[in-house]
Amino acid sequence: MAEATVLEKENSLQQAELAKELLRFLELYRVRRRKTDERIREINEFLLPDREILMLGMDKKGMTTQENVYDDIGIHCLQVWADGMLGYSASPGYKWSRFKMRKNKLNAVPDVKSYLQDYEEQMYSEYKDGGLYKTLGIALRDLGGPGTASCYVGDWPGKPWPIYKVFHPVEVFIAENEYGEIDTDFREYYTSLRNLVNYFGEAAVGEERVKQAKKNPLDEVRVLWAVLPREERIEGLLHQLNKPIAGFYVDADKSKILLEEGWDEMPVVTGRCILNSGEEYGRSPGSNAIRSVKRASGMSAANILGAQRMVDPARDIPIERRGQISFDPGRNNYYERTFQPGSIYPLHQGINLPAGADIIDRLERAVKQHFMYDIFMKLLTEQKPQTAYEVSEIVGERAVVLAPIISQLHDFLDKLIARTAAIAGRAGRLPDQPQVLQDEGLTYMDVEYLGPLAEAQRRLFKTQGMRGFMETLPLVPSRDAVLDRVNWDEGVELLADGHGVPKNCIRTDEEVSKIREQRVKIQQAMQQAELAKSGAEAGSKMSKRPESGSPLEAMMAGGRAGA
Repeated sequence: MAEATVLEKENSLQQAELAKELLRFLELYRVRRRKTDERIREINEFLLPDREILMLGMDKKGMTTQENVYDDIGIHCLQVWADGMLGYSASPGYKWSRFKMRKNKLNAVPDVKSYLQDYEEQMYSEYKDGGLYKTLGIALRDLGGPGTASCYVGDWPGKPWPIYKVFHPVEVFIAENEYGEIDTDFREYYTSLRNLVNYFGEAAVGEERVKQAKKNPLDEVRVLWAVLPREERIEGLLHQLNKPIAGFYVDADKSKILLEEGWDEMPVVTGRCILNSGEEYGRSPGSNAIRSVKRASGMSAANILGAQRMVDPARDIPIERRGQISFDPGRNNYYERTFQPGSIYPLHQGINLPAGADIIDRLERAVKQHFMYDIFMKLLTEQKPQTAYEVSEIVGERAVVLAPIISQLHDFLDKLIARTAAIAGRAGRLPDQPQVLQDEGLTYMDVEYLGPLAEAQRRLFKTQGMRGFMETLPLVPSRDAVLDRVNWDEGVELLADGHGVPKNCIRTDEEVSKIREQRVKIQQAMQQAELAKSGAEAGSKMSKRPESGSPLEAMMAGGRAGA
């Protein structure tokens, strides 16, 4: 019993030291992020005012925002950018991704095609039930504004789907490993005493916290959730606390470990819109546009003040008429007939509102360019050209401009999908691999994105050769031999891949060969039947006597006479 008590005390001391060490690292990360916080605060104030609250402190919850914002152009452009990226890349309204085996030959196997189709359907169910699309709407605003978005993907206790949650940028502190990958994620947040006790349990939080929760259940306490690589592992031990990624919940005010966890992969997925060399936190269109947004807001404030001065200007009034003048509409000002009143002159003459409006317009255009506002709006409002082919080319050319940001978005989605698949796979919700994949051993699966922007880029480059087809079509009616130059099978497969046609809609080479062989047999049978019919008709005609007076009768009569 004494040995157990000593061991328990040693473990308690180790836990306390670990809690202090994690809190020390939190402060180091806070100092490193200080300059980034200034930028995030500025961006949130003018572009994401509803995300500004936590930057001001927990006591500011529920307060009115946008008090210092006099031009909404930044807020509007960021919303259009985020909605456009979601709507044209990963909308719930269409199939925006599909799975394919990295070994391309496997994708043509019927069992693999069926497996991939079932896998895809289950993954879409995971996204929908877990609320991925709502989460992406918030995450994309963080990507376009502050530049960094952190999303937790985890098991939902008692539910057959995952849970997605976006953390506020001010709560998250990140660090990279030697390869530039984020392997450390600290989250500092506040929760009520009631939630603290309910989530971690009375034994974990301690008697003092339990008493506080009973007395003031809504009082908030500071909690640190630290996710980082596990430094010491026991080889071969299958246990949650021996997994490569470790997680610790810490009562920050008590320096006490509340809970330890473990994962096979990072439970927090972090996306960065634009990443500069030497920086850990992302930048964004909002980072580039913030100066123009602030100037536009300042000019709008000046123009509003100028308009107020024009509508209700200050006035020079003779001192002898002090207290006698009313400027209310419809009011009469009386004076003695013998009294000669002095004139009243408005001040602030020469205010030039159009000049200010021109400056605001130029600044707003600059902000729109940073967010590629016109591209998204033209995708919605473009007049339809003559053909669908021309439409695809126009959309593709515009999508090319967005390629760098789309690439970062796909990287973010790759990690979200991988984490979702890992959770669903461990829960047994994904289909079993067919025997052909099991025989292959370790197989890798890739995600191919089918959203309008990704598809437009892929179609633009994969189907450029179709321009040549379009130019040769006028020659076909006069020169049928031109068609012999085209491998139509390869062309159809290229077009189908470029347009994201589902794999189960394309027949395999074996299926096509059987269909063509059957077609040849049918054609041969029809030709033989036609020849047989023609021969029968000819024989029938030869067995008949020639008509009287016909040339054939004369020829036959002459032949008999000569004989």
